[in-house]
Amino acid sequence: MQSESYRIAVVDHQSVASIDKQQLKRVIQAALRSEGIQQAAISVALFDDRVITDLNRQFLQHDRATDVLSFPLHKDGARVEGDIAISVETAAREARARGIPVETEVALYAVHGVLHLVGYDDQTPQERRRMWDRQLQILRTLHYDTNRLL
Repeated sequence: MQSESYRIAVVDHQSVASIDKQQLKRVIQAALRSEGIQQAAISVALFDDRVITDLNRQFLQHDRATDVLSFPLHKDGARVEGDIAISVETAAREARARGIPVETEVALYAVHGVLHLVGYDDQTPQERRRMWDRQLQILRTLHYDTNRLL
């Protein structure tokens, strides 16, 4: 079996909350591993709502903030490349509403972004359920308390 080769870069362009970049990389690695991805090059950018709104408007024509955007660049079997943009401001707001740490919400968004990069979709109720089930399963393997994410 081929060994894993993951290149994950995390850049933090927000000042809403302190995010542990190494932990975020571990979350992304676990999601990739769980999907059988052997090679990956992923860039993750942490933003506030203003920047994520601009990206959402530019790429999806949605004039509002969102939690996470994924930009698949390449998917070939067990190899994936792409970018993930996360709104830490949205994560902080949602985390407060759920009564969970912001890091847990950011981890959820990161896993969601990875699943989009590897081919999951959430356009239909069935796809959404499948994706949510998978996200929660991955987060549980990392010992996140997912009870308040449901």
